[in-house]
Amino acid sequence: MREINSAKRNHKCILSSFITTSGYTNDALKQADVYKMNCYGLDWVKNKIVKWQEQEQRKFV
Repeated sequence: MREINSAKRNHKCILSSFITTSGYTNDALKQADVYKMNCYGLDWVKNKIVKWQEQEQRKFV
C-alpha cells in the first residue's frame, strides 16, 4: 500500500486502486483507508473481470 501511495504521489494521481485475487490483512486495509485507496478482492475480480471475459469470448463464437 505504501509503495502504491508513493507512486500515486510521484505521478500526481488523484485516485488509486489495488486489485488482488486473494485478500487483504487488516493492517493493509487500514493503510488503504488512510491513503484513500480503493481495494478490490477476489469477489470483485469474479464479478467484474471474469464476467467481462466471458462476454468477450461469446463475441467470437
